[in-house]
Amino acid sequence: MSVQIQHIIECQNKFRELTQKIKQLNQYLQQNHEYIKAYCYQIGQLNPTQKTSPIIQSAGLDLSKAAYLHFKLDAGDIVKHVVRYPGLISINHPDVFTQIEEKLVTINKLKTELSEYISRYGKPNEFKTTKGDLQYVRNDLIYKALPMVNHGMLKRHIVSYSEPMLNASFGWNVDFNHETIDDIDAYKTKLHGRMNHPPDLTSAQEWQLSIETVLNKIDRLVDAGILLKNIRPKPVEPKMYVAFEQRKITIRPRLPIIALGHGEHVNLKTELKTPKPHPLQIKNSSKFDYQRLSPFLYLYACRKK
Repeated sequence: MSVQIQHIIECQNKFRELTQKIKQLNQYLQQNHEYIKAYCYQIGQLNPTQKTSPIIQSAGLDLSKAAYLHFKLDAGDIVKHVVRYPGLISINHPDVFTQIEEKLVTINKLKTELSEYISRYGKPNEFKTTKGDLQYVRNDLIYKALPMVNHGMLKRHIVSYSEPMLNASFGWNVDFNHETIDDIDAYKTKLHGRMNHPPDLTSAQEWQLSIETVLNKIDRLVDAGILLKNIRPKPVEPKMYVAFEQRKITIRPRLPIIALGHGEHVNLKTELKTPKPHPLQIKNSSKFDYQRLSPFLYLYACRKK
């Protein structure tokens, strides 16, 4: 069933109302800039080889305001990757902060309503770019009503902290996804199924030999009672270490957070620096020594220390 015209119109109306409310927020921020200190970083698209994203630019309040209105991807961007703006807007005036929070309630409610509307009346779909490449979009409604608007960027809330914040530091989170292989026979069957499908730039002979070697290793390791896991590198993500008077937390902001300072501005102890490449391989932890079993797979033997 094709997208209904009334759904397109309603989606566009909701989006227009949302952008209007954000512009009003930005205008209020600008009018009260004397009570504000802002730090913002635009993070580019993921480098799949290094699992990192570059810092495209860094600035203050102007970039933060642009971040709140950035919903569209540029041509060539990967649809499933949002553009992130880790940042901090520090407010040192309680009344100004209260006014901002009231505006955020309306904005975040509109974001939720619009996102739910798109999910309710749209369906997954694909389209061809100007280069002829097939790209996936969240659904056909957002594609028809709001071309190039990214659903992930549209629905993320602007987060605020009314609990007075003492200090904050930016950094990068480097981590791995761990998946224990419980069904060994099913995993071996899956590897057999990949035998005739070598990855790019790998010969069929090299690939088949690698799979056969891994299958032999699996049998020996299972007999020895060694735990097997798929351990894949996660994309490196920006994070913030935040301290309040009674607690400390770690957050991963997609947009600049808005925080009330503790009598004065939040003390930004460390700005965001250029990320180092992800190590991609894991060697050891407090509990295990890890051995990667193939350069083509993220399969590891995990030996307890």
